[in-house]
Amino acid sequence: TSVNLHRSLARNQSYDAKITGECGRLNLNWILSGENPQRLALLRKYLEVKGTDLNERDRMMDTLLDFVDPDDIPRLNGAESDQNYHPKNALLQRLEEVKQVKGWEKFTSAADWDADFTLYSSGPVDLAWASRDVLRALPGFNDQIVDRYLEIRAGADKIEGTQDDAIFDSLDQVRLA
Repeated sequence: TSVNLHRSLARNQSYDAKITGECGRLNLNWILSGENPQRLALLRKYLEVKGTDLNERDRMMDTLLDFVDPDDIPRLNGAESDQNYHPKNALLQRLEEVKQVKGWEKFTSAADWDADFTLYSSGPVDLAWASRDVLRALPGFNDQIVDRYLEIRAGADKIEGTQDDAIFDSLDQVRLA
């Protein structure tokens, strides 16, 4: 641990920096490319975990897919080009582009809406860094399993990102825990 991550500057002034892995976030381009049903189900479940109702979820998924796909054929609940709306028709280059997707206005107006998303990972979620909501969206995980896993992952001091954190080398180790 570097001394530069934790420092006192002056009286009543200090900071603690935390380094986390980008792979614990949902890579939107990885999820959307190829329209893989299992990957899309992950985003759909994440939206459910975040409180998005079924009809809104269907619209959000279809409009996001229409936003990045190369054609101009709208999905059932999607949206393609019209006078006031112009989807990108290419994968995302910046997370901020999600704010341009029709039907995502309410979701992207929330504080930290993008905290669990990335465009800069290899794809699959790294359980060592995933947030509670991302873990809840994974197949086979429920609230009890997630809470227990997070407790074990944080170690004896119950603080994530410290030296006593549990390290899992495989998904089988996570299941056993």
